[in-house]
Amino acid sequence: VPVADSCIVNLLKGGTFSLRVVRNLRFYLHQNVFNYSVFPVPAQKLWKGVISVSKHGAQKGRGRGAGRKLAKDLNRGQVIGVGAVNMVWPGLNAPIIRGQEVVQQQMLGPDPDRHRKLLEIRDKMGRVRFRKVNPLERGWTGTKMGGKKIGPPDPVGNDTFEGFESVVLEYKVVSHMRGDGGKFRRVSVLSVTGDGMGLAGFALARAPAPNTALSMSKNRAGQRLIKIPLYNNHTILHDFHSQSGITEVFVRKMPEGHGLVCHRALKAACEIIGIKDLHVYIKGPKNVREVVKAFFLGLMKQKSYQQLAEEKGLHVVELRKEQFNYPKVLASPVHAPLRTLSDIPPNENLDFSTVTTSCLLPIELKYINDKLYRIQYVMGDRVMLKPVEEPSSILPLLPKKGRQPEGRETFLRKYKERRNFRRVSELTNE
Repeated sequence: VPVADSCIVNLLKGGTFSLRVVRNLRFYLHQNVFNYSVFPVPAQKLWKGVISVSKHGAQKGRGRGAGRKLAKDLNRGQVIGVGAVNMVWPGLNAPIIRGQEVVQQQMLGPDPDRHRKLLEIRDKMGRVRFRKVNPLERGWTGTKMGGKKIGPPDPVGNDTFEGFESVVLEYKVVSHMRGDGGKFRRVSVLSVTGDGMGLAGFALARAPAPNTALSMSKNRAGQRLIKIPLYNNHTILHDFHSQSGITEVFVRKMPEGHGLVCHRALKAACEIIGIKDLHVYIKGPKNVREVVKAFFLGLMKQKSYQQLAEEKGLHVVELRKEQFNYPKVLASPVHAPLRTLSDIPPNENLDFSTVTTSCLLPIELKYINDKLYRIQYVMGDRVMLKPVEEPSSILPLLPKKGRQPEGRETFLRKYKERRNFRRVSELTNE
């Protein structure tokens, strides 16, 4: 029997022992007890060292997927008194007295599926469970925020936004570096709100928290409402062209039943405004912010039929193919005098698309005096004719192997000065 064990036995029997034995007992306890003790650290702190990222690492952009890692509760599925050895423990996993008999401790048969069941329970805990969204509540691409409806703006005092709805047009995470705090992350949200009857507005907001950014965006849009005139509550008044930055939009008025043929952000905006039939062509970068801004600028610059009639001093007449081009008077001048046919100069342009277009808009190609011209309409009843350069009959050889074929416009620009070089050299030599 070791010295420490004998001391413990003598102590229990009421005996005595020397100081040397006490020292040996302290050494024995230090080596066999304290080395195998468990530090009082909770499970949350232990898991934090595994799934979290330090502050310095987060500033450098590390651990972007750390939020998706979940701490596993290793006690899940464990039952007191039930372990790898299957036994009956009275007072733990079985009652002490069953009826008039005392339950005895006994061994049971092994459970081969115990380890597999524990692993299944732990694997389910580590997965990220996404909330199932109703198909009618989804956005453009599944669970992402783009295209989702976020409800009406918050009431301002006694004014409530009844019948309004808001849609997220753009949702993205933006960040910039700061000298004092490193990378500063925010959520940028562009949304549009409206009542579906021509009253709408859009706004952009940024905030560190997603819910805050969504709320700020729709509330700002509710405070920047504009009234948009519609034609028969289904389309715009007339075709128009608008521009924001280098992004251009060409918007065409369409008859009933045509639908919305446009960018998905403009489609969501039209549904909020109340436009049902429209065709939009976008030229240039399709940045969502610039596209929406250009579209709303064009809607604000629309001219009513009465305004056009007052400016021209003439009747505004509509000819539609589905109505067999039967003339329909939309507006007549009231304050301005009505002009007759003799008062209209022969060179005045009376095309409706010419008057309503606010900048250069290519319409069609026409031959005038055996020359091809590109007609462009501008504001102020003017028509600009630009001659189109016809290709020369003398063309260079095909491009060599390994080179990409050039576009027609690039080809004509490069060979414009040398197009008649062979003919000029032949005349010079003669």
